Amino acid sequence: MKKSFIICLVIVIIVVASILSCLYYKNINNAQTTTKISTIEENIKTKVYGILNVPMEKNNMIWCGTLQLAWNELRDNIIKEDIQLISENKISGELNKKAFTKEYLNDKDYIVMVGYNKDGIVEKINKLLKKKFNEEGNWEVQTNLQRPDDILAYSFLKKNLEFEYAFEDIKDGLEFNSVKVKIKAFGIYETKDEEIKNKLAKQVKILYYNNDNDFIISLKGKATNNDNDFIISLKGKATNDEVILAKILPKNTLDSTLNYALSNSGKERAFSTSDILEVPMFQFNINKKFKELQNKSIANAGFEDYILASAIQRIDFSLTEKGAQLKSKAEISLTKSAHILEAPKKLIFDKPFLLYMKEKDNTKPYFVMWVDNPEIMLHK
Repeated sequence: MKKSFIICLVIVIIVVASILSCLYYKNINNAQTTTKISTIEENIKTKVYGILNVPMEKNNMIWCGTLQLAWNELRDNIIKEDIQLISENKISGELNKKAFTKEYLNDKDYIVMVGYNKDGIVEKINKLLKKKFNEEGNWEVQTNLQRPDDILAYSFLKKNLEFEYAFEDIKDGLEFNSVKVKIKAFGIYETKDEEIKNKLAKQVKILYYNNDNDFIISLKGKATNNDNDFIISLKGKATNDEVILAKILPKNTLDSTLNYALSNSGKERAFSTSDILEVPMFQFNINKKFKELQNKSIANAGFEDYILASAIQRIDFSLTEKGAQLKSKAEISLTKSAHILEAPKKLIFDKPFLLYMKEKDNTKPYFVMWVDNPEIMLHK
């Protein structure tokens, strides 16, 4: 009886352990699912742009300065003038204006390099990337340089903005733009602890809030606002960086929308602990190939035999209750045009041909054969 009891107990322990193990791995898998990074080249609803002067669209529109930084380096230190393409397009003309430069960044946060393959530019970039940022893998050079005269311009940017105090996780999430899907969100919403609210409120700065003609008194005598025209800043700890969020009407172009936000960001007002803040969370990883620049011939003197072979950008961004992280790189390569425009050679000896053998340093062969038919060939 005692033996049977022990056997039953062992079986129960095994079953319980199995159930707990399954639940554990289920939770782990669920956690991985909810934090999975969205990796896309591009799709209908999200577009990556190399310049800011583009018309506003009904899409997610993303720009990062790394492509401009790589272009500047190529322009200033290799071509040494505006980069001229034989078939000019809007993006190359805008990039030549150098609307964004490395002077807008802290030196500790970026790498910008350009050089020739023969001078080991790829190895130099990867070595510095590892040394300065401890980054490798996908952030290393992906462009395949094949010939000594190939040119590569590379830029990398890394920012980590950590909030001193993590914001609240909005448990019910939020619905964005009337789409009936719950989005993860953070902010200042439910906490009743005044000390915590005060700490969180200090991380928020209202840069602009327009309630002109929108301030109304409800039938119940309660003051309400039509909150659709405002700009806030979220501050990180121990960093000069900030995340700006502007809920404003779009202008004609992305840069004019940005300029409107910048020009209205000096009308600060206090963030009260009675105010509510809800911000959607982001996490994505996007790779972009700028096909409008690819295989374009260079017209600059001394570079007429080059083409702009490729221009790629990668953007990895997240924004959660704990802070914001951004990593981005861009690679622009030039190669001799003949190497790209030549059709692949098919060196197939399936017609009559001449074969001969000679010593390398002698001009006369010691064996010659004209091959006209397969009689003397090995057959399968």
